[in-house]
Amino acid sequence: MKVLGKELKLNGKDVALKENIPIKLSQLSNDMGFTQEAMKQVISTTQPSNSKKNDVWIHLI
Repeated sequence: MKVLGKELKLNGKDVALKENIPIKLSQLSNDMGFTQEAMKQVISTTQPSNSKKNDVWIHLI
């Protein structure tokens, strides 16, 4: 974090403003685009019709 043009550190570590830190994991995930690229898992007795690359289907018998 920069204050008056200088890097602010505490015990050698960068300091961040509270308002710059995501408050929810889902917000952080969305900011990183994680939810778009995540592997999706489906558990069912029938094969899903809308599966994409990297999706996982667990077939229940």
